[in-house]
Amino acid sequence: MSRSLLDKLHAAWNQLPDSAKAEVLGEALAAGARLLSSALGTTTRARPTYRDTPDERAMDAAILGVPLTATAEQVKRAYKRRSHELHPDKGGDPELFRRLADAYQRALLWARPDKENT
Repeated sequence: MSRSLLDKLHAAWNQLPDSAKAEVLGEALAAGARLLSSALGTTTRARPTYRDTPDERAMDAAILGVPLTATAEQVKRAYKRRSHELHPDKGGDPELFRRLADAYQRALLWARPDKENT
């Protein structure tokens, strides 16, 4: 690249707001990961974005086997029980176990506080 083109790119970059810079860098990193993955003959899979909606909460509750009104303690107990069932080291499916772990992390955000904490 010529020096003048680099100067123009640098000036344009400096005019971008920080949020746009973060988005550009994120896309560049993702593209680089896909390129590297392709060169190595592997695939990358981005996790779906989570939006805290009633449907997402219902799905998390179903995966864990708890009601939507569950307390944090109930969520923890359900996760422990289900993780023993689904853990890959115990013959479970790694994808289902990952989904369980993700549901657990999200459910802790929406679960009611334990009685002793209220």
